[in-house]
Amino acid sequence: MGKCVDAIDQASYEFASLDMAVRHLKESDFPHGHTAFVTFRNIWSAQIASQVVYHPTPGCMLTEPAMEPRDLIWEHQETAVWDRRIRQWIMRVMMAIVLTFTLSLDLMLATLVNMNGIKTYLPWLGDLLDENARLRAFVQNSLPTLLLISINALVPIAMVYSSWFQRARAHSHIEHNVLNMYYLYLLFSVVFVFLFTSARDMLKELSESPMHMIDKLAQSLPVARNFSLSYVIFQGLAIQPFQLVLLPNIFIRQVQRLCTVCTPRRRAAMLQAPTINIGTLYPQALLVFTLSVLYGIVSPLITIFGALYFGVAYVVVKYQLLNVVDKPYDSHGHAWPLAVRRCIWALVLFQAFQLSLFSVRKQVFNSLVIVPLVCYTIWFAGNVGKTFLPHTSFVNLYDVYSAEDELQEQRQRYRNRTCDNIPIAQEEQWPTEYRQELPELRSVSHDAYEQPALAGPLPTLWLPHSRPNDQVLV
Repeated sequence: MGKCVDAIDQASYEFASLDMAVRHLKESDFPHGHTAFVTFRNIWSAQIASQVVYHPTPGCMLTEPAMEPRDLIWEHQETAVWDRRIRQWIMRVMMAIVLTFTLSLDLMLATLVNMNGIKTYLPWLGDLLDENARLRAFVQNSLPTLLLISINALVPIAMVYSSWFQRARAHSHIEHNVLNMYYLYLLFSVVFVFLFTSARDMLKELSESPMHMIDKLAQSLPVARNFSLSYVIFQGLAIQPFQLVLLPNIFIRQVQRLCTVCTPRRRAAMLQAPTINIGTLYPQALLVFTLSVLYGIVSPLITIFGALYFGVAYVVVKYQLLNVVDKPYDSHGHAWPLAVRRCIWALVLFQAFQLSLFSVRKQVFNSLVIVPLVCYTIWFAGNVGKTFLPHTSFVNLYDVYSAEDELQEQRQRYRNRTCDNIPIAQEEQWPTEYRQELPELRSVSHDAYEQPALAGPLPTLWLPHSRPNDQVLV
């Protein structure tokens, strides 16, 4: 039996021992990795250096503009190239399995759109729907939409963990990967799965006439318009306004309060402003745009509700950005080129379906006019990427020099003024950012490329105290 000591003294001794061990570890030397961050005094120097080839061996020394320090995932910077490649292939196989399973569920839901499919697989439900017209309208239009939105809401969670497992270098890279995969998944699950399911009876005839595949799909296009219309209406009038409630964030906070110990540090983290994720925000808007453009020729009403969706989304997202959510890092607008490219390809898809409809209706002149339009749109997509993509990756030197000249003029103007009465902002005593990738650290520098585990200050105890100017009431 050892000596009995007070629990607070024992905990204080263990804390001091671990704190001293961590301080010695931070001061020790570590082997260098294969990633380095180089900062420059001038913006134009960094822009030029990032576009120069430094070594004759391809792939030996690669340079690219770095993300801001808050965007970086420091624990992923030292991952070897072969390790990252293996992780990518593993997650590709796993995501293929997950997406195949979810698409099979979407395929089962798509049978509810077609009355023939319901009578084939669920004959009792088909007889019930024949007797009740309102129930038939709900099952064929609203029920698949509700179930499909519920399934699609769970897919981004798996995609985020997939990108994290692949050792993405930055948080913005994870959002961009989710944006690419999620939009492609929504496009297949909402558009193509329901389109081909609606054309199931027509596809059986392709064995006799395989050359008329486009015509058969064109005939099935008006069949799926009711589902697409209900999907856009539900997104615009129900899902978007419901975003103001922030129900997922409130639910997670309540679960954390019930299942975890509510320390002052965890309470501050729970009260932190929620963040906005462009990886799930952009794909839904792009899908609504695609559906509105694609089915606008067979159901003009969908364009009205599509415009209503974007009007409501503008108000909701603007309110969240100004008053609710917080963006802890700047992604430099790299998601916008991805969105523009997908909008252009949505136009190509619309023109292809338009061509198929004209061919079914034997409108030869309109079909011939659409063909060069499709070719021009494809060329326009490539030309837009070639012309404007470099401007989204690098800062042009003209704006750099113009900004420097303007900054020099402002500095000269301030030097000529007396600055005695200008108040100086005091340094904040308490950290305001608790959402760190390493929870044992306090807020680290937002303008220096330093490893938080080495350069970040260690946390201190949050103890109750009274400030000198505060009045203590007894």
